[in-house]
Amino acid sequence: MEFVESLLTGIGLLDLIVGYDALVIVDTIFKPDPVTGRVRLLEAKDVRDIPGPSPHYVSIPQTLTIGRQLGLKMPGVVKIIAVEAKPLYHLNEDLSEDMKRRLPDIIGATKDVLSNINALSD
Repeated sequence: MEFVESLLTGIGLLDLIVGYDALVIVDTIFKPDPVTGRVRLLEAKDVRDIPGPSPHYVSIPQTLTIGRQLGLKMPGVVKIIAVEAKPLYHLNEDLSEDMKRRLPDIIGATKDVLSNINALSD
């Protein structure tokens, strides 16, 4: 198991995910009337697969498809820990106080997903 922190998006993620059997992404998600820190567990199929105007806006499903079309080994298991946040359009490297309070829940959800993936591989 390897943990990688990255600010990359779109096709830029391809180099990071090649060769793994499973992929877990923890990221924020846009929802109307978000509850800061609420966790939604998704799979790649649950994420919109909308063609983007540039390589920076390629979706996770598109990135996986491109990798497979290139003959690269792509993860067969993809889980996304989508964390609601507000506001999403004010970039900052620090967590809001609301998000800091929800961090134990986010970490717990991540541990649960990793445990389930590990159980599948045993």
